[in-house]
Amino acid sequence: MFLCIIPIFSFSIIPAETHAHNENDDDFKWVSCSRTDGFGSQYQCQMVALAIARHDGKCFKYIGFRRHGFHHHSGHRLQTGLKSDNCTHGQEWDIQTATILHKLGHTADDFWTDAVRSELRNLFWSAQRETQSSSTTLCEVALHIRRGDAGGDRFISNEVYHDAIATQFPNKKVCVVSEGRPADFGSIQALQNVELILTSDTGYAFQQLVAAPELVISQSSFSYAAALLNKGQIWYVKGFWHDALKDWRQVFFQKEHMELESHARLEHMPKYEPIAESDFD
Repeated sequence: MFLCIIPIFSFSIIPAETHAHNENDDDFKWVSCSRTDGFGSQYQCQMVALAIARHDGKCFKYIGFRRHGFHHHSGHRLQTGLKSDNCTHGQEWDIQTATILHKLGHTADDFWTDAVRSELRNLFWSAQRETQSSSTTLCEVALHIRRGDAGGDRFISNEVYHDAIATQFPNKKVCVVSEGRPADFGSIQALQNVELILTSDTGYAFQQLVAAPELVISQSSFSYAAALLNKGQIWYVKGFWHDALKDWRQVFFQKEHMELESHARLEHMPKYEPIAESDFD
C-alpha cells in the first residue's frame, strides 16, 4: 500500500513503502512520523524520528506538517529546515508518537546526542535565515507557560511560576512566552524583571524560546522541542512524560507546592478563557 503525502513545505521526498512496523523490527529502512495535532507535537515527533534514524543507522523521512500544526491565527508557517535523507527505496516505520523513545531500551541522552541536536539546530537556523527571521532576543531567560489548552496534569499555577522566577532568576530578565491576557498571569505580571510575550504567532514565540540564553520549559512538546534546539541551560518546573536530559536542571523553590507532586487536577484551578486551536501544545 502506498501513502501519498502532500507537504506544506517544498522539498524532495524519496518514495518509501509504508509498512506496519514496531520498535523491534530490523527490516525497515526509513523512519518517519505523521501526526495531525499542534506544531510542537508534530515537530517533536519528527525530531524523534530523525534521532532514531541516526541512532540505528536508518534513513529519516520528512513528512510535511499537517494543516493543524499552524492554525489560522498563526503569524506565519515556521520553517524547520527538516528534509528527507538521500536514500534509496525501502520499507518505512512511521513511529506516530514521540513517546516511542520510552520503549526502545535507551536513555533520552542516547538519542539526543550533541551531533543530533547540532544537526537539528543547524537545519532550523538555516531555515530562519532563508526567511530573514531574527535569531536574537533581549531575554536572559525565556519561560514557556502553557495556558491555552492546559488542564489537569498539564496545568501549573501562577503561584508556582512566581516562586520559580523569584527564587531562581531574581536578577535576570525573564520573558514569559504564552497566550492569553496579562490578567491571566496574576502576580507574575507585577514582577519587575518579567516581560510578558503573549502572542498567537507560533513562529515568533518558538524562536524566542530557542534563542534565549536560558529556557524554562513547561509540560509541552512546544517548549520541549525548543529545548532540544536551544544551546543554553534548560530548566524544568516539573517532570513529565518526555524525559529531561542529564544536563537539564529543575528549578528551585522557596516553598513546597503540592501540585508539583501530584498529577491530579487542581480543585480550584483558575478559569481561563479558552483559546481554540492552540498551537502551543
